[in-house]
Amino acid sequence: VYDANTSATILTRSLAGAIAGDTVSYAGGTAVFGDKNVGVGKAVTGSGLALAGVDAGNYTVNPSAATTASITPLAIIGSITVADKVYDATPAATILTHSLTGAIPGDTVSYTGGTAAFIDKEVGNSKPVTGTGLALGGSDAVNYTVNPTAVTTASILPPAAPIIIIPVPVPVPPLVVPPIHLPVLTPVLPLVVEPPVMPGVLLAELPPQYQPAAPLAAVPVVAPPPAPAEIYRAPAPRKQDRN
Repeated sequence: VYDANTSATILTRSLAGAIAGDTVSYAGGTAVFGDKNVGVGKAVTGSGLALAGVDAGNYTVNPSAATTASITPLAIIGSITVADKVYDATPAATILTHSLTGAIPGDTVSYTGGTAAFIDKEVGNSKPVTGTGLALGGSDAVNYTVNPTAVTTASILPPAAPIIIIPVPVPVPPLVVPPIHLPVLTPVLPLVVEPPVMPGVLLAELPPQYQPAAPLAAVPVVAPPPAPAEIYRAPAPRKQDRN
């Protein structure tokens, strides 16, 4: 299983060509993979191998040996946290954080992606939330396996009552109008021009300056009757005194 290093464990050693009945064996040595990464049938080299046994001096052997082996991914555990939300008639949830347990320190690997949903859309505290589509990221991600789903809890809160802001009325100062001093006007009566008495002349025939402001019906002007003529009587002759 992946452990972030190339060391390998030698399971068995064997010799080919030794004479039957001799006491000789292949012993010791260490082995390493070509690199630390996960893979199947990876090259492994053993070194420091030697012969052992009472008949070992009668033989020579290769001090290194090559074989193959696999490095399998290390299983680690991913978890998420989800934000509480106000009821919105849907089960959708928002993932806040991703975290991993079991990754080897120094490796570049992270838990990423995914979506989350509440078990239902209803209001409630500590409701189950399931994240799906989660995966590993980073240059060392190939060396691990992780759970693609994760379960956590969060709350759906009831919607808050609307807040109505009533503005405070701003006092308006009274409107001060300065006194207006108007000049005292003396009424001017229209000038009435009396038309001259013109016997036998209709009012409509008078010159314009004597016409009234509004049209009037023509009224005949009747001249007063002439004064009666005085009868002259000659005085009686005086009687002469006869003295």
